[in-house]
Amino acid sequence: MAESGRRIAEALAARPDDEPPWGALRRSFDVLTRMNEAAPEQALGYLRMLRQTPSLRAGHHEEQLGRHELLVPEIARRLGADPDRPEDTRPSALAAAALACLDGAATAWVACEGTVPLAVLLGAMGALAG
Repeated sequence: MAESGRRIAEALAARPDDEPPWGALRRSFDVLTRMNEAAPEQALGYLRMLRQTPSLRAGHHEEQLGRHELLVPEIARRLGADPDRPEDTRPSALAAAALACLDGAATAWVACEGTVPLAVLLGAMGALAG
């Protein structure tokens, strides 16, 4: 799972340049949906354990911070954000919102015991597309 941040960032960078950043973020999470589809019981077990174990949950938050840091530069590039203007919080806000959506979808996926595909649950990101 720790490697997933790098895979998501690579998938984001591989998305078409003319794709809106939010849609590109959503599609970059397909890396995780494919992993979950390939081994759903393993993924469910990991996520259940993560939710029930405080130390693992803390580690997950650290991983999310790492994912955030990996995503922000590509989002900034897509937005044409000036890296010399740290007051432009759009790239960071988009990354944080997308990762929150991913967490929400993963929580729902565990709650429904995987009966609804994670990809479908991530479809809720469309409600935030504007």
